[in-house]
Amino acid sequence: MAEKINTIWSATTSFFKTDWAWVLYLEKGACGVGHKPGKTFFVWAVC
Repeated sequence: MAEKINTIWSATTSFFKTDWAWVLYLEKGACGVGHKPGKTFFVWAVC
């Protein structure tokens, strides 16, 4: 069974804290920030 993707990293780092980045929470339909170190969020590549 394929893993369900719920959270995707943005390439945009937080202005206030550089070890945080914008995150898209797909199930919640929300955008927020996530702490980069230790997270296993997916990345959505855009060309």
